[in-house]
Amino acid sequence: MTGDPTMQVKSPTGPDVLGLILIAILLVLLVSAWVLGMSTEKPAPSGPGPVFMGLFLIALGLMFLASYFYAAKSFFLRWLLRFATGFPGMPSPKMTFLFSLLCVISGIGAIADGLGFRIFI
Repeated sequence: MTGDPTMQVKSPTGPDVLGLILIAILLVLLVSAWVLGMSTEKPAPSGPGPVFMGLFLIALGLMFLASYFYAAKSFFLRWLLRFATGFPGMPSPKMTFLFSLLCVISGIGAIADGLGFRIFI
């Protein structure tokens, strides 16, 4: 299995800084969405909470896309690739494109909703 990008050997240089930075970016966006308010009201009021949730989803989608091309660079990108290939139905690294597309489209919808543009309502 020398060609499998999900089975890379750990780097002897120490902790994976890129992976920690990517996780920190996602955590900051997710916590800010929660703090600024994700409403459960129907219809949800506009505000910064859904905008930050949309930014979180777009960042996650871009990380899924990066995991297809740069899985060897970070443990987190390898984990995202492994998550996508372990999904039932189509066990292929190309599933990262589907996850990326779903996250980015959902993120754009959340940002539009947070700014007051009702797309699906």
